[in-house]
Amino acid sequence: MGCACAELRHDCRLVVLTGGPGAGKTAVLEVVRRAFCEHILVLPESATVLFGGGFPRHDTDAGQRAAQNAIFHVQRSMETMSREEGRVAVALCDRGTLDGLAYWPGGIDAACRALGIAREAELARYQAVIHLRTPAADRGYDHSNPVRRESAAEALALDARVLAAWDGHPHRVVIESEGEFLHKIAHAVQAIRDQVPECCRAHAIAELAEPAQEAGCVAVPGASRGRSGADRGPGCGAGPLRGAHGRSGEPDRAREGLSAGGQATAPPQRPGRSGPPRVREPYG
Repeated sequence: MGCACAELRHDCRLVVLTGGPGAGKTAVLEVVRRAFCEHILVLPESATVLFGGGFPRHDTDAGQRAAQNAIFHVQRSMETMSREEGRVAVALCDRGTLDGLAYWPGGIDAACRALGIAREAELARYQAVIHLRTPAADRGYDHSNPVRRESAAEALALDARVLAAWDGHPHRVVIESEGEFLHKIAHAVQAIRDQVPECCRAHAIAELAEPAQEAGCVAVPGASRGRSGADRGPGCGAGPLRGAHGRSGEPDRAREGLSAGGQATAPPQRPGRSGPPRVREPYG
C-alpha cells in the first residue's frame, strides 16, 4: 500500500521474526507484505536464498557448519545493505544472525567461537525480536506438510534452542501458541507495527481487527512472553489470511539444509518497494 511519509531517507531498524518449526512465521510475513507500506521491507530468509540457489546440503557436522556459516554471512550482508541504503524504516528479518546458533553442532558457544562473534554484540544490532512459539502436538502442530521432518517433540526442542539463542534481548516479545491462531497472528503483527514509525502506521487490517480486540493485543517490554504486553489497541492486522486458519505456520525453512524442496522463485516486487527482490520460500 502507499504511504504518506515524505522522508527520503530512513534510519533503518532491524526487527527479527523468529521461532521454531510450525510457529506461524509464513502467515505473519504474508500479512506484512500485503498490508504494510513500502517503508517496511521483509528480508528473505537467508537459508532459502542459499539452498534455493544450489548450496549443497550435507547431513554431517562439517556440512552443517558450512551451511550455517554461509547463512550467517548472507544474513549480515542483507541487513547491512538495508541499513546503509536508508530506503526503508524497518527491515523485518525472516530469522536473524543468531538463529543459526540453534542449529550449530556443539551449541551456542561453539558457534560464537567459530563465527568470531560476541552474542551480546549481535543482540544489540536488532531493535526488537519477535518469537513465535511452536505449538505442541495437541495445540495444532502441523504434521501434514511432507517436508516437515520434525516430530512435535523435536520441533519444541528446536524452538527452545532458538529461544535460548536470543535470550537477553531487552526488547523481545514471545508469543505463545494458545487459543485461536488468528489471535497469535494479530499479536505478532501488532508487535511489528509497534516498531514502525508513526508516519507509516496508516494500515488497518480488517481480518485481524476482531481477533486483536478479543485477544487484547499486548506487547511486553524486555523478555516478555504470553499473549499480551503493554496496552495495545485494535486494528493490528493486514490483508486476507486465506489458508491461515488451522495452519500453524511453516516448515522449518530448511534451516538445517537437509529438507527436500522446490526451487525458490522471485515474484515481482510491489510497485514502489525498494531493496532486494523477495525470495519466496519453496516450502509453503
